[in-house]
Amino acid sequence: MDEWTLSLTSEHHLAPSTIRGYQTDLRLFSEYLTDARYGWAAECETQFGPGAHPVPICHE
Repeated sequence: MDEWTLSLTSEHHLAPSTIRGYQTDLRLFSEYLTDARYGWAAECETQFGPGAHPVPICHE
């Protein structure tokens, strides 16, 4: 996550507000994937085996 953010700044010269928006979008999507109410963790274990489940990659 940090390397991707750095590349957006140094290589693509995006504004800090744009990068923060991308990070927020990824964090919200990550929260959706890991929320038990939606069943993605159970589906991942069904498809990929025990212990395979989504984990958050973005933190505040």
